Amino acid sequence: MHGFIPPARFFPYLTWTEIQAMPDKANVVIIQPVGTIEQHGPHLPLIVDSAIGVGVLGKALEKLEPEIPAYALPPLYYGKSTEHLPSTARRLPP
Repeated sequence: MHGFIPPARFFPYLTWTEIQAMPDKANVVIIQPVGTIEQHGPHLPLIVDSAIGVGVLGKALEKLEPEIPAYALPPLYYGKSTEHLPSTARRLPP
C-alpha cells in the first residue's frame, strides 16, 4: 500500500504504541501528498500527477537520516478538469 514511499516512512504502518512512544511529537513531520486524477491525453495514465508527487516524496524520504521523524500519509487524489471539456460545455448560463 505504500507504493513509492519507504515502508518505514509510511505513517499508516505505525502502530498506536509506536506513535505514543515518539519523543518530541511536536517536531514530527507528517506529509500529505496531493495530486489530481485527470486525463492527459491518450499517452499518459489518469494518475500521472499524483504518481509524480508521491514518487518525488518517496525519493526525498529515502534520503533522510533514519532519526529524522518524517512520515507520509496516503495520497489525497483531487481534481477539477473542466478545462478539458469542449468550450460550449464551459459557458456559464446567461
